[in-house]
Amino acid sequence: MGYTFDNAKSLTILLCLYTIHINIIVKGNEVPGTACGGIAKCLCHKTYNYYAMDCSNRSLHDVPTDIPSNVTKIDLSMNNLTSIHWNASNTATQLKAIDLSHNKLVELPEKLVWNNENLQSIYLSMNNLTYIDWNAFITATKLKTINLSHNKLVKLPEKLVRNNKKPQYLYISYIGLKYLPEDLLSNCSDLRALHLGNNQLSTIPNGFFRVTPKIEFLTMSNKKFQVLNKAYFHGLTSNHYLTLSGNRMTSLPVDVFSELQLNCYLANHLRY
Repeated sequence: MGYTFDNAKSLTILLCLYTIHINIIVKGNEVPGTACGGIAKCLCHKTYNYYAMDCSNRSLHDVPTDIPSNVTKIDLSMNNLTSIHWNASNTATQLKAIDLSHNKLVELPEKLVWNNENLQSIYLSMNNLTYIDWNAFITATKLKTINLSHNKLVKLPEKLVRNNKKPQYLYISYIGLKYLPEDLLSNCSDLRALHLGNNQLSTIPNGFFRVTPKIEFLTMSNKKFQVLNKAYFHGLTSNHYLTLSGNRMTSLPVDVFSELQLNCYLANHLRY
């Protein structure tokens, strides 16, 4: 007599086998962590395509100086960094991602990532940033993700990125912005997502999106928005998701989104 299983038991067995298989794959691609970073007592390990250096949550006041040259990702989040003084980019020239979130950084100096052309992502959210040098990212010519959310910047450089047309994801929400520089996105022709919600913005420069036609996700939730007009969105044609929640608007012009291809539109107290 053969054995039979009901659907529930069969599904449970399949899930267990799948979990075991995934665990084997993950463990097979990881190298056990080893101590690195000198007195910082960080942990280095290899995961998939990254050779990561984990220095998070170690009460650090300075960036470690002993960074292995083959490190591609460094996590310095949840420390006590107030400024960045390092020569990591002189040795760790393969860095692709830097996480500096949840620190006490006040400003970003000129050439923050000096001589590092491979950097693709930098996370600076949850700091006390009030100033960004115009040339902070000038040498990072391959940056795709910049997260500056939850800071105290109030204003941004006229051009956030220079010598780089790669940015795809920009997070500048919750930073107290009162106005947007007209050319802020002038070098961001490949931008896919822009988060600028929950600031102090009451208006947007006409044609602000003229050089970013590929944006697909846009959040503009600002309490001070009272009026939107078609000129704000000139040049933006491929937007799919637009968030306008938490504003003071009660109505919109009929043609305000006539150039957009909207799949999702969220707002409060609006008649459209």
